[in-house]
Amino acid sequence: MLALSTEITNDQSIWRQLFHPRNFTLTDGVVKTLTSPGEGVFLIAPVVLTVLAASLAPALRGRAEQDISRHVIGWQLDPWSA
Repeated sequence: MLALSTEITNDQSIWRQLFHPRNFTLTDGVVKTLTSPGEGVFLIAPVVLTVLAASLAPALRGRAEQDISRHVIGWQLDPWSA
């Protein structure tokens, strides 16, 4: 959601949020492109760790896995089961 909101508000693509390409023209006319990491690269690790911790927390606490079909009564969630 952070990437999507930044893309909409700042008109900056996800690739541009992760990497910053810069072009340099050398004295002999050769153009070199240097790609350095952007601020989005540094957000990947905290987001992944947060999602992993949130998904493992119920299992580590010893609680039963929650299933949405137990909470919805009268709804057929699987279209292939009759």
